[in-house]
Amino acid sequence: MTPADRLDPRLLAEHHGIALLTPAELPSLSPADLAELTDESDGHPDTWSAISLETAQGHLTIYNPTHSAERINNSLGHEIAHFLLGHPHGRMQLVDGQLLREYDEAHEREADWLGGVLLLPDTAIQHAARRGWGRAETATHHQLSRELVNWRWGKSGVDKYMTVRA
Repeated sequence: MTPADRLDPRLLAEHHGIALLTPAELPSLSPADLAELTDESDGHPDTWSAISLETAQGHLTIYNPTHSAERINNSLGHEIAHFLLGHPHGRMQLVDGQLLREYDEAHEREADWLGGVLLLPDTAIQHAARRGWGRAETATHHQLSRELVNWRWGKSGVDKYMTVRA
């Protein structure tokens, strides 16, 4: 890969043997549960992006296909980062009819950082800046959310780096 290349998180998942599925691809999911997870009319599907599980067949990440391609890429990068960091999976509990997830906040921050760096490393940001791309163009090229690009751009120090080089 070159700094200009976009990292496709699906290929990274495949490289690490992580199966990626949508809820519709889960054979044991009832039509009612599928509708609950993917019906956008009530805004509910926006409440979840992706979840990773360990199964008898290996590592599995289930992602929300109703989100934008950019958000899906961000979510997959985050879940792959959990895998690479060796984080244990969070627990899910049903409490009063609500599905609640337990997770380690420090692990979430670590996965945010690594996922962001995997999807948009400093070299890619520097390359974009040298080409005269702004953050919006960089987000489009790398198929990432503007929020992720803004965060990574700010953390990279590229604006300071480019000013010093000028």
